[in-house]
Amino acid sequence: MKKIVSLAIVLLALNTGVFAQNCNADKAQKKEIREAIKEKASKEAKKSAKQMEKEGWKPFPGTETLEKQMHNSMLAKYERYNGMPAYIIGQGTATAANLDAARNVARKRAIANIAENLGTAIASITEASDSNIELTDGEVETINKTMTSSQQFFQREIGQTNDIVQIYRNKDGNKVEVMITKSYDGKRAQQAVLKAFEKESAELRAKLEKKMKGE
Repeated sequence: MKKIVSLAIVLLALNTGVFAQNCNADKAQKKEIREAIKEKASKEAKKSAKQMEKEGWKPFPGTETLEKQMHNSMLAKYERYNGMPAYIIGQGTATAANLDAARNVARKRAIANIAENLGTAIASITEASDSNIELTDGEVETINKTMTSSQQFFQREIGQTNDIVQIYRNKDGNKVEVMITKSYDGKRAQQAVLKAFEKESAELRAKLEKKMKGE
């Protein structure tokens, strides 16, 4: 009964977008959480893949099945690293006359979306109340402004990314629509954020770094 209740709590937290983190959790608890995430990702992937197949989406030639790609995407979405997501996810779509042209544009849009979602992730941790690090209203405002003004910087700074979803469908007769989902390593994302704050005070940088580490 204890195990069932524990799993239910984990799944409920995931459904509400809140991932309960416990730095002192033992290995058994961490394993239980990982298994719950895998189970949830598997269920969501099957449901999502069926819907996308109905909408005409297909995996790129030579890539994994639609369900497997959806599963990888879900796992990346839920995994955490300290106070931040383990991966920053970005998605881009594009329509063109051929597959390669649409894919190139979709990838660029996915990277731009990663930069946007990085800003969202930082806003989430700065506004969180369950932290030992307190930020003043002025510090929160500075962080938000810097993240907003650094979008192009982040797009340039983002290095290696992984294509976790590569799908396409025929559209409007002779055209093809492509959807690309990319993941960016959370550790590198944190480094990029701190680099964007080099001109800010050492105190603010230290607070932000601790926030990202979940302290």
